[in-house]
Amino acid sequence: MDKDLEEFTEDLMLLINAFITDTTELKEVLVRVESQLESLEEDVSYINKVVRDGNGRQPLMTRIELIEQKLDDQEKQREKWWKVWVAAVPGLLALITTGTFIL
Repeated sequence: MDKDLEEFTEDLMLLINAFITDTTELKEVLVRVESQLESLEEDVSYINKVVRDGNGRQPLMTRIELIEQKLDDQEKQREKWWKVWVAAVPGLLALITTGTFIL
């Protein structure tokens, strides 16, 4: 029975040592995760500052909206010129063809 008690004590000590080792490793992992989260928070706050707040310039979202508006304006201008060409080319071709037949 004394031998069983010694084996139980040794096994219990091994389990406790393993638990302490695992707990220590887990604490180290948690410290690394916490450090990475802090770094991530800093990065996200910087991105928010640049994208949303502008960081001393116009916010990035506003600049993108201005670019989109300019592109839309250019597209509308192109459509107008395309309509002019579609309307003018048949007339010009008619003038040229009737002019060549008259000569």
